[in-house]
Amino acid sequence: MSKINILDSSVFNRIAAGEVVENPKSVIKELVENSIDSGATSIAVEIRGGGIEYICVTDNGKGITKDDLPVAFMPHATSKISNIKDLENISTLGFRGEALPSIASVAEVEMASRTQDTELGYKIALVNGKIESEGECGIPYGTKVTVRNLFKNVPARAKFLKKPQMEESAVTEFISKIILSNPFLKIKYIVNRNTELQSDGNGIESAILTVYGEHFLQNLTQISYNMPDISLFGYICNPDFTKHNRTYQTLIVNGRYIINSEISYCIQQCYQNYLMKRQFPAYVLYLNIPSDMVDVNVHPNKLDVRFANEKRLKGIIYNTVKTKVDELAIAPTSFSTVTEFPFENNLTASELSAETAITKISEEPRISIEQGITSIAEPSIIRTKINNFIQKATFNKKTHISDNQGISQNANNDNTNSNLNTNETFLTNDLAESRYAGKLFNTYLFVESGENFYIIDQHAAHEKLLYDKLVAQTDKSEMAIQDLLLPYIFDVTPTEAIILSENLEQINSCGFKIDKLHGNSFSLYALPVCCCEMNFKKFISDLMNDITSKKNRSDFIKESLMQAACKSAVKGEMDLTQNEIDSLITDMQKSGSAKFCPHGRPTVIKFSKYELEKFFKRA
Repeated sequence: MSKINILDSSVFNRIAAGEVVENPKSVIKELVENSIDSGATSIAVEIRGGGIEYICVTDNGKGITKDDLPVAFMPHATSKISNIKDLENISTLGFRGEALPSIASVAEVEMASRTQDTELGYKIALVNGKIESEGECGIPYGTKVTVRNLFKNVPARAKFLKKPQMEESAVTEFISKIILSNPFLKIKYIVNRNTELQSDGNGIESAILTVYGEHFLQNLTQISYNMPDISLFGYICNPDFTKHNRTYQTLIVNGRYIINSEISYCIQQCYQNYLMKRQFPAYVLYLNIPSDMVDVNVHPNKLDVRFANEKRLKGIIYNTVKTKVDELAIAPTSFSTVTEFPFENNLTASELSAETAITKISEEPRISIEQGITSIAEPSIIRTKINNFIQKATFNKKTHISDNQGISQNANNDNTNSNLNTNETFLTNDLAESRYAGKLFNTYLFVESGENFYIIDQHAAHEKLLYDKLVAQTDKSEMAIQDLLLPYIFDVTPTEAIILSENLEQINSCGFKIDKLHGNSFSLYALPVCCCEMNFKKFISDLMNDITSKKNRSDFIKESLMQAACKSAVKGEMDLTQNEIDSLITDMQKSGSAKFCPHGRPTVIKFSKYELEKFFKRA
């Protein structure tokens, strides 16, 4: 058996660092939580190079005395606990003694601090965990910790760091949660010498406004529950204001941001009857419970926690949230404050004020093929009758999709030999050689041409035409762009803001002009002309899903254009005018590739006169 060795401090500090120091965010977490525990009312966090190059956390807390400053970097040294009983009643954010020595073992660290009873502060500098210099210095009351070159002396750990932009994103997300967790603290966040976030410490609503913006705040509703041992307070989103991921969910327990999948699922269930696919509720909730009812030391990062009597706790949260959600869901919604771009509401500039307008809830906008933008209500009827019609028209024979030929039909009836297929000849005929013969279910158009007749799916056909037009314009850099009367302003999470900023050039090349305003707010101010009637809220939601899934450029452009075309195309069951129908048929004839929509569904199917005559015993 190998000899058991007593490890040197330089070794076991680095082992401990593996538990609490994973990346710049984890370093900042330890330092900021120390600042909060010191009683600070103002904290500044600055990073450069994603925090890999430079981190500085400054506070106006109680400070550390000259004698205690070197002790703070000794293993397991802490001011938070003194005996084992303290572990059962932890009220501070952190206590782990290895945090500072662990950080110092993998970076260059300098700490300066001054207490209120001294005229000068004291500074200590460490490299690779060893004190290099120390002495008096001028500094305001409080503590300042600077960390440089994280993991420079540990290449094996450095290679696991992400790109600076992604590390910055993680830090920004964390600072956002710190602002929400401490709404009465002034917190300033500086990235590469630019102020990204700055809270004024004026309460919860002000903190939410700082992190998520005014639009987000306006779509939240307050809830509260109070008992002697448990209190719940905060804001939940209205049922019609959901988000495309869970990053907008914030649960704060006893002042600490935590993640608990059981509670997240519990709140999800409160919204279940009102959620569309891939949508999640947004909330900022503050839960206060006795400290002995929560175990924050399940994991070193203290994000994952365990609750005593979790069943009762989930019951309180569920009943409180569900009651309010149901109340909001049945409230009158015939009028509301405009939060989308006015084109969606078919309003002119003269009908809009600088701040509000009336939303026509019941209407879904569409593109008029010939006359431009109009708005017509789209019925929410599920279209299933066409299946029965197709079965009858093709003599109840089972259809199948051929890999090479599209839609075809094999007939084995003695009296019929139906051949259902996509049409090629029709797409090159002149309108003079065709005759519009009617429509079915306000969805399927009938066209007679020579010895054949054709059934056109008006939505699929128009969608394909729009898609081809967008692709051609994008390839030639000739996209027809429409400036919006009022830009559509939207907010994303700090992480999404970084990813979106990195993809703006790619997005704008598709004709959707988006600019970053400030913080996490962006402005969609122009888009392809044929997409002006799309649902912007849904488009942005799907867009964020696309770009965060790391799809390549070609896939992103294709799916963006496909989505735009689908949203802008006329819908099934829309009662098109004769001019619109003629225009659609003419455009299909001019197109050589309109047989299938971008999703692969056929736009037109063909039947012959001979097939009908055989069915009626004429042939």
